Amino acid sequence: GGYSQSNNDNTEFQNLNNNINYLSSSTSNSILSGVFIRSYKMFKNNKFGFFGQFSSSYSFGKSSRHYSQTNNSGFTNYSETRGTSGMFRASISPGIVYFISNKVGIEAMFGNVGFNSGTYDSFNQYTQVGSGTLNSFYTNFSLSSLQLGVNFYFGKKVVDAK
Repeated sequence: GGYSQSNNDNTEFQNLNNNINYLSSSTSNSILSGVFIRSYKMFKNNKFGFFGQFSSSYSFGKSSRHYSQTNNSGFTNYSETRGTSGMFRASISPGIVYFISNKVGIEAMFGNVGFNSGTYDSFNQYTQVGSGTLNSFYTNFSLSSLQLGVNFYFGKKVVDAK
């Protein structure tokens, strides 16, 4: 599970034929929950192995954006947009693990193949101004997909290699 919050403030001044000042701020909050399962193939006295991981998650959130535009005559235009979203993700990732003890493993995952499906709605004051869906398949085998970690295994049983 997880929680994410982001805030962004932006000020921009433009001098085209008249002076215009833009101010905007945005806030986004989302909650994520998910599960994963793994299948291991162990070698070297059950110290080293490969695994495949299937993971899925669902996140939902709210966002808001406040915007004002002031020209050189002092006229200011205000607007506010609010939105909601939901996203389902599923992916498969390969990895390796090395157990430094019976319960602690050092691991690395590189790359993934997955699917995203989501919806969003946008509102300006009390009127819905937009909605949509997103469905996409993806693969990522770039360096940005590398994940390193140390895990504690609660239920790992010691099995002698044959």
